Amino acid sequence: MIEKLYINQFKKSFITQGFEEYLIITKNDCYQISEEIKFLINILPKKDSYQNYIKSMRDKGINDPEKIFEYLSNNDIIKPDIKKNTFSKITHTVKQIFHINLIIFSGNILNKFFNFISPKSSVSKKILIAEKEHIKANLCSKKISVIFWVQLSLILVTLVSCIFLLIFPLSFTVSTINSNYATYFYTLLIFIGCLIHETGHSYFCWYCGIGARPIGFTINIIFPVLFTNVSGIEEVPINKRLIIDMAGLAFQSFFMVFLIVLFISTKNILFYLTVKTLLYLMVFNFHPFIQTDGYWFFNDLLSKYSEKKHYKIFQKIYNFLKNLFFLYICYKIFNLGVSLYYFFADFFKDPSINYQLIRNIIYCYLVFTFVYLIFRKIKNIAVNMIRYFKKFSHRPQ
Repeated sequence: MIEKLYINQFKKSFITQGFEEYLIITKNDCYQISEEIKFLINILPKKDSYQNYIKSMRDKGINDPEKIFEYLSNNDIIKPDIKKNTFSKITHTVKQIFHINLIIFSGNILNKFFNFISPKSSVSKKILIAEKEHIKANLCSKKISVIFWVQLSLILVTLVSCIFLLIFPLSFTVSTINSNYATYFYTLLIFIGCLIHETGHSYFCWYCGIGARPIGFTINIIFPVLFTNVSGIEEVPINKRLIIDMAGLAFQSFFMVFLIVLFISTKNILFYLTVKTLLYLMVFNFHPFIQTDGYWFFNDLLSKYSEKKHYKIFQKIYNFLKNLFFLYICYKIFNLGVSLYYFFADFFKDPSINYQLIRNIIYCYLVFTFVYLIFRKIKNIAVNMIRYFKKFSHRPQ
């Protein structure tokens, strides 16, 4: 009889000190654990049988290993090793191909890097100690406020500088880079700008005491994007959340200023085009109505002033503008679908099955995207209405 195996799924995960307890930071999630659970994860094997797990705990002098194993199993720290059949393996492979989710820099590597550039005086540790002991709380709060205003000022100055550069461009010279490699160099600069953006989020997560976060690569719909896992950010105070929200744009601003200086000094059009592209990305990321940095920033900013007198008015204005933007997006998607349909109808004169198939696939994709967005919005409206009427029905007479 084959013995059933279990997996210690967080054995190789990045574990760091949090506010009160330890944090397990994975590719997409963040879990809070106690020091005892951290100890158990470290001493237990990656994969083994039930009897060997019990034996490992007994050898370490741990009492009631059976109850501890049951607790770990109930909390999905230790999970059964389920053998996948051929169909499941194929399905898993296909999902990985169409849903790319790669880690470029792990949380552990970034944590070591941030500690290296700030040895012995890790600001995140200082803030953590100050908060635990309730010492220098006002000083920490002032530091966070100063950082926030520095970030915001840097972003605004960069935006103004870029817009001025676009309106009054200097005389260009032909790129000194070989034309065969200019496109690759331009792409590399854009990638570096995006990577610096994500490093900003990871750094300020580390700075605020919730650990350096991994930076990954994925495909969102059809667009390649970098991302940072900032799950658990809702556990930190609102002021720290705001600087984490803005950190990516602030770091990107530094890089853009550096490129502007290079462009002014070399008058190389390649740097101008890179700044222009990064400016568009910055404006897009600052958008308050889709789930980008700007969206989370404005939502956190509104929640910070939720106790203020005029909060509800601003919240209603924000929701109204968000709904208008949603209707505009629906209109543009519908127009895009219709335009593409007629474009392919005219372009593919040949009524062969291949052209018809391509045209139908693209059209169906756009239609399903449109229907999905409409359905999600209707669902949100229905949920809000149900909550409102429940609140209204329980209102005291």
